[in-house]
Amino acid sequence: MGQFYQELKRRKVLKTLGVYGASAIVIIQVAASAFPFLYLPPWTVTFVIALAILGLPITFFLSWTYDLKHDDTNNNNNPEYKNDLTSNKWSLTKKILFPLTGLILTIIGGAFWFIYPFLTIGMGDEKEYDASIAILYMENISPDEKSYFADGLTEELITRLSRIQNLKVRPRTDVAFFKNKIATMDEISKKLSVNYIVEGSVKIIDDNLRVNVSLFDIDKDDVTWSDSYNNILKDILNVQDEIANSIVSKLNEKLTITKSDLIATEQKSTENLEAYNLVMNAFQHINNPIYTERKLGEIIGPLAQKAIKLDSTYSDAYAISALAKLYKWMDRSTKEGTALREEEINDQAMANFHANTALHYDENNILASVLFIIISTQWDMSYELSDTQKIINARNMMIETKRLLNKNPDNIFCQTVYAFIQLMKNNILNAEDEEYQEPLDRMLKVHQKLKNNNFVYNHPTEKMAVSIIFQFVPQLYARIGKGNQGMQFVKDNKHNFCSDGTYNCLNTDILVSIGTGFYQSFDYENALEIINLILSQSEENLLSVGNTIDAKKQPYYRSGMIYMKWGDYDKAIDGFTKALKLSSKNEDDQWWNAHYYRRLGLVYFYKGDYINASKNYLESFKLNESIENNKKETIKSLCSYGYVEELLGNHNLAKEKMSECSSWVLENRKEIEDDHDTYETIWPLYLYQKQLKQQNKASKYLLMAYEIVGKRKIEKYHTHTEKDTDPYFFYCRDIIKAYESSLNQ
Repeated sequence: MGQFYQELKRRKVLKTLGVYGASAIVIIQVAASAFPFLYLPPWTVTFVIALAILGLPITFFLSWTYDLKHDDTNNNNNPEYKNDLTSNKWSLTKKILFPLTGLILTIIGGAFWFIYPFLTIGMGDEKEYDASIAILYMENISPDEKSYFADGLTEELITRLSRIQNLKVRPRTDVAFFKNKIATMDEISKKLSVNYIVEGSVKIIDDNLRVNVSLFDIDKDDVTWSDSYNNILKDILNVQDEIANSIVSKLNEKLTITKSDLIATEQKSTENLEAYNLVMNAFQHINNPIYTERKLGEIIGPLAQKAIKLDSTYSDAYAISALAKLYKWMDRSTKEGTALREEEINDQAMANFHANTALHYDENNILASVLFIIISTQWDMSYELSDTQKIINARNMMIETKRLLNKNPDNIFCQTVYAFIQLMKNNILNAEDEEYQEPLDRMLKVHQKLKNNNFVYNHPTEKMAVSIIFQFVPQLYARIGKGNQGMQFVKDNKHNFCSDGTYNCLNTDILVSIGTGFYQSFDYENALEIINLILSQSEENLLSVGNTIDAKKQPYYRSGMIYMKWGDYDKAIDGFTKALKLSSKNEDDQWWNAHYYRRLGLVYFYKGDYINASKNYLESFKLNESIENNKKETIKSLCSYGYVEELLGNHNLAKEKMSECSSWVLENRKEIEDDHDTYETIWPLYLYQKQLKQQNKASKYLLMAYEIVGKRKIEKYHTHTEKDTDPYFFYCRDIIKAYESSLNQ
């Protein structure tokens, strides 16, 4: 035994094992401390411990066999180490092989850490239930303004019964299919595949409340339980409690409901009717798309705060408060070190706290769950983060949202948010276009489910899901090269945006988003419908929903662009002039001011009013020249200005400007990227040389412009049935015609 111990010492096995053991302990401690903050599942720490234990015999074997800590250079004269070549080879192996192996293992471990959660997080087995139940939306026999009591009762029953672990409760989006419809119990049970169905009605007259409820057993084809409740309105929360307890009691006779589940079903959202009304009021505002998100935050925030004061355990009130804080800073940037940034940081902390508090009082609160994920990570995206930090944030959101989706696979809000997070992750990672197909498919799947329900919304999260879908589906279609399908999606769903089948209920931000899709797809008729809807609103109306008069700036500009391409120059001038008037009030809009002046110059040029064309081009040139790193835009104004001056007879001035234009174009040919750039740089040079009857120079510029337009667009032009009127060819048709006409001369 002593000889074996000496051999262990001689081979330095004990020392190696000691170093390994100390290192393993440190690694395990780091894993236990850091992994939770990296949002890795608990089993990953166990995995590290298992690897450490597994590595012990491997280290012993390597140390005993190869004497890893032994220094061969001290044993060159030892008879046991005569083979210097072998010894040197092994020394080289230790120096190269072991570090390389460690590097490879580190890379594999890093890849495992980053990729594995995405591959495994959805690998949960489908849960089995003892029974299933559908709570149909209560029939409302009350005035419309009190209809939310019937929906509220349904929501409360769904929430409470969902707490029973071995009972599958059909989600509200599934039962919404039967809302306000006549159907037999057999039809409902086949559609929803359930064992039990709850149905009923709510009638409120003045302050009197009457509720009828029945529990139907599908297998027995009979009503297992029914009851009627006659109370005053202020007792409605107690009625909800009684009904829930009665249904649970009946189900408990047929199922095995644990004591903890029974206790969970008794938990009320609130016992304060005034707080309940405040939250319902906030929900109604959230369902109204007329408000901008910032204005909506201003409205629902105070309602939530009042509800919290009345009931400090009201989960929904805390969730709404967190949402209001998020909306307050939506699309709003603040500068580091300013009082405004400090206010934003404080609001973020409070929003995070309220979302967490909402989950403390109701761990199944979907809105709070989503907000907790987004506030903890997405809010920080507005700050100047490194690319690595953004990737980690996106990864964390993906993992947490996927866990939430696994927990609530039937919830359309969770499904939609997960697709939205996929979209965000792709944007951050600069993913290939085909990577956007999956979030598009997910959103379309949710859209189809809502379409089957005739877009009946029963909870604010469903309306929020629809807003995300209508905003991003067209963008996703465009991203995968199917922009026309995206615009068709908007057209097909026009009657679903607002109850009257128009866009009238939408706020300006949403309208601009929809109008942008039409405009960029050259569907100018539909784009103008959106534009005119925005321009028809008074400043007072815009302010009342959270916008300002500046919301009209882009619509004015786009109306100018549309009318310019249609040849209605007076309307085009009106649009550009009004956009410029609004833009001139803001010093940060100097680039746009220059752009509006250049567009006015072009329209006046088309009208043959070269004096006004020259004035506007000159203003554009001066503004562009004062902006740093803006040379190409400056040259665009200069080239057009020089050519118009030639038409006005100012030959020396024109020669000077066109010479500068020509020098820049020849030296910076690669910066002229498309037909838009070509039309305002090379095309004026061609027209100028043609005016001077310098045919060779004119031909050189015309060929250059034609080549930049490119074969693909030229082929599209020739095969298009309305090529001379389609705005898609506005900046290239003159170039194509002029060049191909020159070939026939």
